[in-house]
Amino acid sequence: MNLTKDLKKNFMVIGGKDYYEISKFDRGYEGIEYCNLGGGFIKKIKINEAFMNDYENGKIKFTNTLPSNYVYGKITIDGWREENKYVKGYYNPIIRWNGWIHPYFTWETCKQVNNNCHDDDLLFKFYDEEVNGKQVKTLEYCNQHDCEAPFVIPSQKINGIEVYDCGLGICWELYQA
Repeated sequence: MNLTKDLKKNFMVIGGKDYYEISKFDRGYEGIEYCNLGGGFIKKIKINEAFMNDYENGKIKFTNTLPSNYVYGKITIDGWREENKYVKGYYNPIIRWNGWIHPYFTWETCKQVNNNCHDDDLLFKFYDEEVNGKQVKTLEYCNQHDCEAPFVIPSQKINGIEVYDCGLGICWELYQA
């Protein structure tokens, strides 16, 4: 074990299950600044005897990778819950933004999200066009309340399915019936 080397890694794992993003090592504080995965309030942990005991016993570890265990589930937002509205999407249970779910939706699910929104609160714009003889889909986040200019959300594959990262600073949560 080499704490100096480990402090250069991106993530701290406490108890083998709670992952945190390392912000920085603060020499003046003699501790680590960290936050929940995906962002959130900065927390501090002092490097003292108790910390060193947990580190040496393997209760606190450091890594550069996250488990890739995506779950398919029902996801909702405030305002939909009262109407029993939800969409289905993927999320990684350990990756949260201030405690909120960070979902990944398919193209069709993004359309369902827009269908659940009021016309003045649509989240996405869809472009499905032919470019150089190839069909190209482009998804833009365009909520007028959150951003001045739309931006493209790139697609990626989760479990072999093309999805879009739709966390977007929105307070998504698991749907509870």
